[in-house]
Amino acid sequence: MSTPGIAVRRRQAAERAAALRRHPSAGASRRDHLPPPTTFYVIALVVTVFTMLGLVMVLSASSIRLFHDGVSPWRTFNRQVVWAILGTVALWICARVPYQALRRFVVPGLGIATFLMLVPFLPGVGLEVNDASSWVSLGSLSLQPSEFMKLAVLLYCADLLTKRDAEMHDLTRTLKPTMLVAALAAGLCLLQGDLGSAIVLASIVFAVAFVGGTPLVPMAGAAALGAAAAGVFVLSSQRRINRFTAFLDVAGNRDHLSYQTYQAMIAIAQGGTTGAGPGRGLNKLGDFLPLAHSDFIFAVLAEELGLMSELADVILAQACNEAVRWREAGVDDCKVAVNISPQQFGDDLLLRQVSKALQASGLDPALLTLELTETVLMHDTEAALQRLKTLSGLGVRTSLDDFGTGFSSLAYLQRMRIDELKVDKSFIDPLPEQADSAE
Repeated sequence: MSTPGIAVRRRQAAERAAALRRHPSAGASRRDHLPPPTTFYVIALVVTVFTMLGLVMVLSASSIRLFHDGVSPWRTFNRQVVWAILGTVALWICARVPYQALRRFVVPGLGIATFLMLVPFLPGVGLEVNDASSWVSLGSLSLQPSEFMKLAVLLYCADLLTKRDAEMHDLTRTLKPTMLVAALAAGLCLLQGDLGSAIVLASIVFAVAFVGGTPLVPMAGAAALGAAAAGVFVLSSQRRINRFTAFLDVAGNRDHLSYQTYQAMIAIAQGGTTGAGPGRGLNKLGDFLPLAHSDFIFAVLAEELGLMSELADVILAQACNEAVRWREAGVDDCKVAVNISPQQFGDDLLLRQVSKALQASGLDPALLTLELTETVLMHDTEAALQRLKTLSGLGVRTSLDDFGTGFSSLAYLQRMRIDELKVDKSFIDPLPEQADSAE
């Protein structure tokens, strides 16, 4: 039997190569070697910019506190840099691994994450922070297992709904399994006493279910049940009830339950349009803004980089409109007060904003009070005097709030056109014990 010649074998090899190129899987292989699209570089740039901005703000918010604690001002920043590097490495590895390969780890990953959620209850390992047993401490390393649970829940729900894409109408096969996972993850968080992480985990599941095409009416019903469960959890503790109801009167609870929120609002308001500048924020100093480097870092960012001018304009106009509506409803003695930040007071647009709000609403200027802090008047005294005079000419009243927490000079006030003075409680409390001051 004769063997094919060289020409015949070459022709057969060429035909096999052509058939492979026509196969559907060959297109995906060729696409894998194409250069990344422009969108990839845009996303990479955005992630890089926000990561660098986050590192700068962490350094700004934490360095002073660490310095006063007697440790290196760079400690928190260095730790975040290490995590940023590890995250970059993990990002590069995940980009190289086909996402289909992750499916084999979905169920084991959820099991491991569930086990980790129970670790904070082990003696000597668990760490309680703000009445929540949600942290694990291993030497100098501390972490929250709920962070791993968030990733595990996301992957599990996405994998399940992708496999059952054609069965989205069958709630037993789609919505119910995802809601069970949400109940498991959120329940473990509530067992730890961490309501915030429970809400985040439930939101992740609902977001995946919505993107997956789950019918909206059953989702709304499940969301109502989740909200009811969260409400029961809040009502189970008087402390949680007090913390939630404190938001109804932030100013009235600013000395205790709403202290952080109130101080954050002050920091955000002081940011103005352009902000105080990176590293020049004042509210992160001392204990004015607790947890400035973590939960309340947004307030530091707003104070230093600016945010609130447009919002302040809207608030001023809304306050004037509400006062007019109340008076039309029969509340004749209704007056309204609006806090003014140092940056807003120093802005040349303030007078125009006040005039515009009064004219648009029709509110009597005598019914509007602008509340200022001592720091507003301590910078550029002559300019402050001129602005107060102009505001007085408009018929608007001015009030100096929290007197006694700053420079607190009565002689200094004699030059100011202030209609109302609010003395801070911390200024007068020590007077009975300080005979010299009382006299």
